[in-house]
Amino acid sequence: MNFKKTLLATLTTFMVGGVVLSANQNTSQFEPQAATTETNRIWVTVNNSTWGSAGNTYLYVYGGTSGAVLANWPGILLITGGNSTSSNYETGNSKWYYDVPTQYTKFFFTRRDPANVNTEWDRTVDFDTLDSNTPGYYFNLDYNAINKRTVTSFTALTTTLVSDLSQSIDTSGEACTSASAQTAINTYNGMATFDQNQFDALDVGGGVTGLQRLQYLKDFYSISTALN
Repeated sequence: MNFKKTLLATLTTFMVGGVVLSANQNTSQFEPQAATTETNRIWVTVNNSTWGSAGNTYLYVYGGTSGAVLANWPGILLITGGNSTSSNYETGNSKWYYDVPTQYTKFFFTRRDPANVNTEWDRTVDFDTLDSNTPGYYFNLDYNAINKRTVTSFTALTTTLVSDLSQSIDTSGEACTSASAQTAINTYNGMATFDQNQFDALDVGGGVTGLQRLQYLKDFYSISTALN
């Protein structure tokens, strides 16, 4: 992420190969240099009795300074008949989601006939604003609601991806080699902005955050891969 900052003043104690390693890391700032795409997450639920049981749900994203669209009309096929079409269902929070590059500023959902994508059955309000506040809400699609959706304040639980990464480096046996540390860094770098932000602040044990532990492992094993 761009110019992510962390204070590494905590005395980090970590077990590697049965030996206690202590790194008294001075207060510092590091600036990740690996290329990445910053995104804003959209959380989605559906009322299956009205919106989701029969139709396919598309997410249409557009806006920004160029007025570009993320995907051609009708957009991204997100939900098929109330079921995830890919990996876009987050089991830890029981919601669908999509991570949109920050250059886009508007979105809406369209419900379409599975037998004919050109037939639109319902559409949410012409657009909802897409920005850094969007991940703090979820959009429940319901054709009986005003604007065909309700918007509810939302604080996500730790996502499955974040939990899995944390558990992969939370014991000495799991993070005692350069290879396992490299795998953890690669996994982190492949995450979307939302998951990275969650992991950065997550307490992974020993009074350190996920980002602090990754930085410690990176430094200890002299891994050259930048944290993005």
